Amino acid sequence: MTKPHKHASDSIVIETKLNTSRIGDIAVAATQGIKSTSVGINGVTTGQKIVVAANGPAATVFMVKNALGAALMQFTLSFSSLGDGRTRATSSIDEYTTTKQTVMFIPVTPRTMDGFHMYEAWSKRVGEMVRTEDKSARITSTMAV
Repeated sequence: MTKPHKHASDSIVIETKLNTSRIGDIAVAATQGIKSTSVGINGVTTGQKIVVAANGPAATVFMVKNALGAALMQFTLSFSSLGDGRTRATSSIDEYTTTKQTVMFIPVTPRTMDGFHMYEAWSKRVGEMVRTEDKSARITSTMAV
């Protein structure tokens, strides 16, 4: 078994006065317009996109898919009540694929987490959208976004 990727535990935690339904709506809306910045073979962008895999009252599950529809990453935004009228939303990476370049079967680059840049962009956008509606929201991230 391989060890977890260095970004496997990266997350965003949001504490806000917005209710779980509104945070879920924001999280889904945040997927719109996020474009893949990854460049594949011959300088062509990889066409990755974020799709909603499941949506419920306690969590929303997202998938990063490539241009052919193959899943590269699955992540979840879970919701819980803090009891004081505030809500906590926490993201987690559930599943992912990795890639590393090789030359004649010899690794020449470190492993990269496929679709991670999409997860980072989504996290940043969710944080910005929540902050727009709730200036008092506390948003913490383990990513350099």
